[in-house]
Amino acid sequence: MASRPRPLDRVFARRRLALGLLTGALLLVAAPATTTAASKAEIYARCAPATVLLIVTGGGGVQIGAGAIVEPSGLVVTNRHVIEAAERGGRIAAFLYDPAERTIDDDLRAWVQAHAKAALQPVILGTDPTLDLALLRLPARSKPYPTVAFGDSNQVVTGQDVLAIGHPQGLAWTLTAGTISAVRPMALQTDAAINPGNSGGPLLDLEGKVVGINTWIRKDAQALGFARPSALVQAFVLRARQPRQVAEGAGKQAIPVGPAAKSARSALTRAVMDTIVARAGELGAFDGREALFSVGGQIFIGARERLLEGPVRAAWLEEAVRRAHDQAQDADARREVLIAADTNLPRAVREHDGRLFLRAGLRYHDVGPSRAAAVDDHDGGIISANAEGRVHRYDPETGHWSPTALGRIAAMASSEGTVYAMVETGYLVALQGEEVRTLHDAPIRATMAATGGWLYVLRRDGKLFRRHPRTGWDQRGRPIATGVAQYAALGAAWYGLDSKGRLWSGQVRRYIETRFKIRELLPSDAGVFALAEDFTVHHWDAASEQWRN
Repeated sequence: MASRPRPLDRVFARRRLALGLLTGALLLVAAPATTTAASKAEIYARCAPATVLLIVTGGGGVQIGAGAIVEPSGLVVTNRHVIEAAERGGRIAAFLYDPAERTIDDDLRAWVQAHAKAALQPVILGTDPTLDLALLRLPARSKPYPTVAFGDSNQVVTGQDVLAIGHPQGLAWTLTAGTISAVRPMALQTDAAINPGNSGGPLLDLEGKVVGINTWIRKDAQALGFARPSALVQAFVLRARQPRQVAEGAGKQAIPVGPAAKSARSALTRAVMDTIVARAGELGAFDGREALFSVGGQIFIGARERLLEGPVRAAWLEEAVRRAHDQAQDADARREVLIAADTNLPRAVREHDGRLFLRAGLRYHDVGPSRAAAVDDHDGGIISANAEGRVHRYDPETGHWSPTALGRIAAMASSEGTVYAMVETGYLVALQGEEVRTLHDAPIRATMAATGGWLYVLRRDGKLFRRHPRTGWDQRGRPIATGVAQYAALGAAWYGLDSKGRLWSGQVRRYIETRFKIRELLPSDAGVFALAEDFTVHHWDAASEQWRN
């Protein structure tokens, strides 16, 4: 197994499948199209002034990094690990390149002292620890800042020539050249020489456009550098520059709020529904209306599950976003649609034929057959069992799968960093780190789900069990309910449907009166959603104890 990647200046430890948006219509900085490649000297002369030197002090040390100015108003993209000390009270000093200076003193400390009056103090607009990106704003000034334009990382191919500008080992505004060694969903691998100090600087194509932000190198290797693709960077910038966001708790992505965001979410929901209706003939034996409810519930009604399983296809979600984007009235509306898509689209789609698709931006990449899959509800980590039932973890940074200690499995769920699996022999096991523990003393036949740290197991005889890693099995291993035909759970809250169609609340421990027959349940932040036999959707609001349509 290859050694783990690290940022250019320290180990990059956090893993998640990140979210980004792909659009050619919303380039934040438009640049005149060029038809022929420029010389390296021309690209450097044009792009070096838009590459800033960042000196970050705090935490008992000094961090050197780079940043790319992507808007004339002074928006700067860099790596989060470059400015991390500033988030804890440190200070950022940004320096602009002066084309009149033919040389930069090798002694960076002396150069910084000589240019102390030119230091700018940017503010942090937003960060994404998973993508290791940060967005800064330079102080306002009368004339526009020099900028670099975004290129399309989706058009980048292996073998393509690229350039990097940064400050390796403190050697300010250094240009290096190389090629794209590999294209991965979350990273562009390059052999262009990058070192500590290149962090946050632009990776440029031969038109001088940013196709990536240099982010990390592979430990104990040579010529293995990785840049975050521009498609993901643009998506981050769109999110981070929004004036108001509300975080939904530890590990959850920030959700834009306000009338515009709600309107965009509604537009995207309608586009998904319209797309499914239009393609319902391709669903085969599945009922299109039931699939429509499942997709609407799982993606747009606030459920934390980020794996979509069932008849709806990944290509349909891409089609729906394009439809909503094209129907938006102006640039702001289109931006909101893309932010809503990034917030709500699932990270993974497992189609009914077992193929697994992973999202990078708005594109879903086919990674092959999967017997079972799970997306952790805390860190977004993806675990998949291949056609033989062998379980692998997906590393979003490198695009590689690595094997786990689990054997051949039949079913799987994941929550709060623990992977639960039903192995082929019927035993229920848990994988934490590299340790596998058996959770049940006999083989069982059951389905399971993991949410908010809780594991729910529904046996074929209708007995529902619940377990938490810290407290073990509820009721000392006895079922928390019997006669359960179907259940919906979100964290500790759960609802069960019995064989007679009656709905039980696990919170108030009583049946909820219904005047309709329930076909399917989906969890909700504040109750449960129910699909009636006539395909109308009802929401049980636990706070008011009322049904709402």
